[in-house]
Amino acid sequence: MSQIDIHMLVLGNERADWLEQAVRSVPTDLCKLHVVDGVPGHIGQARVRAYQLGNAPLVGFIDPDDWFAPGAVEQCLEFLRHRPRCAGVATWEIVIDYFARRCYPARGKHGLKLYRRDWIARHYEEMASDPAQSTDIRIAMKPEIVELPLIGRYWRKYPSEAFRIRKRLGLHARMPDEVDLSDDWLPDEITC
Repeated sequence: MSQIDIHMLVLGNERADWLEQAVRSVPTDLCKLHVVDGVPGHIGQARVRAYQLGNAPLVGFIDPDDWFAPGAVEQCLEFLRHRPRCAGVATWEIVIDYFARRCYPARGKHGLKLYRRDWIARHYEEMASDPAQSTDIRIAMKPEIVELPLIGRYWRKYPSEAFRIRKRLGLHARMPDEVDLSDDWLPDEITC
């Protein structure tokens, strides 16, 4: 039995090289990856459905355009093993910003998140009512979730499907709808 059920929501329009990179970043010796059809226009409902798959005690997700930092899942799992009362963890991330064409570390929003299955289940109703899945950020910031000061995820910031949903809801109003998605500007230490 896997120790962690990780899900990935897909809509069928994912960039193949990014999707492959995301899949490769999931440590299959610890995790069972569930690739799940998304719900167009409603990330929250799809995420709730996906969290219910499998039976591992821990759950998390990876987006098809991001990737886990090497060793981060293992470090999070080790932390949770020694703290059975901890509801979950959230890490920092490296933002790969295609709008500004720069990379930078950030914390608290888009890092790797692992939750105890029974704890996250208490938040399904809240998540299902949020089409933009902003709830995920609020859930990761709850006091029961421990923020680990390590880079757990590389997060691409660009006009993704989630971005477009939030823009329709009035967020990101000043951001462009299209950007150059070439990776030739990335520093050598950011390997895509």
